[in-house]
Amino acid sequence: LDPYNVSITAASSAGAFSGSAGTTYTWAPSATASTVSNADISSKLEGTNVIITTTGAGAETGNISVTAPITRAAGGSAATTLTLTPDPAAGTIVVAASGSISGTSGNPLNVNLAASGGTVSVSAPITTFGGTFQSTGTTFTSPAGGTITTAGGALTINHTGFVTVS
Repeated sequence: LDPYNVSITAASSAGAFSGSAGTTYTWAPSATASTVSNADISSKLEGTNVIITTTGAGAETGNISVTAPITRAAGGSAATTLTLTPDPAAGTIVVAASGSISGTSGNPLNVNLAASGGTVSVSAPITTFGGTFQSTGTTFTSPAGGTITTAGGALTINHTGFVTVS
């Protein structure tokens, strides 16, 4: 299947999640320039794992961009996991300066940026509050604004190319 690009924004979601509370919610886009509401993701993470994919019948590159903050603000001490999975051939993940990914005190969040055939760029803070951070892909870039804080959770960056942390 050919991919679609997915943007995580403050706008309303254009599409729907599959799955249910207590299991895993998965976003698979169904149209060009798919958008997912950061608020929809944040609320689902309060008790359920969330996977964002780019798999579909499109003809785009299969990139995922985070341009609005994702925050797990409730749900308790059992961490949930946010997994971003772009197209495995060359899809990229960009956490823009306007986006961030975070748990909160008492609500840890595991973050998995799984760009197996593409790059990962983190330009905004990722804070897991005891959850884990994992990133895979070809190259990893984290400029000055892209701090990653786990507060005791494991941090794994496993890329086949350069890893640049400023």
